Amino acid sequence: MGDIGAAIQEYSNANGFSVVRDIVEHGVGRQFHTEPQVPHYGKRGSGLKLRPGMVFTLP
Repeated sequence: MGDIGAAIQEYSNANGFSVVRDIVEHGVGRQFHTEPQVPHYGKRGSGLKLRPGMVFTLP
């Protein structure tokens, strides 16, 4: 998951923007807002490992 957050942050910064650390994307399950939380920042190679079937929102 860290790779996704890092990619979002790098893209934002490269285009003159920054990320809001208090807002995260989220998983989608039987309910719309569920785990996992997907921050808009991160460190590559860290965080939750993605598994087949996981569904989550992205900005």
